[in-house]
Amino acid sequence: MSDSMSSNNPPQPPVTYSHRSMGGLNKPIPSAANIPPVIGEHCYYHSTKNKFILNDTTSYLCKIRLESDDIIELAVHYSLPENHGSAPFITYQGTLESIKQVLSTDTWSGNT
Repeated sequence: MSDSMSSNNPPQPPVTYSHRSMGGLNKPIPSAANIPPVIGEHCYYHSTKNKFILNDTTSYLCKIRLESDDIIELAVHYSLPENHGSAPFITYQGTLESIKQVLSTDTWSGNT
């Protein structure tokens, strides 16, 4: 029998993760965040703030300038003056060029 399987080493419970230990699943939107996002600021999509978690969250369909200088349309929840990059469940989108549409929870659920 190997050392790891000896009777001196009882079986360990499986590793489980709480929301708190998953690196930001419950992390709030920063208090310095601008909602609606501000043109020229750095935009973020906070995946825990989507329709599946909080039904009162508004998203914005925005034209975003990527670091590659390409401009694409993405959903955004808020902007910050500084680029803080991405974190678990928080995606840095790029720099806001314009807001195309406000996406309320009714828009996401098809109730518009």
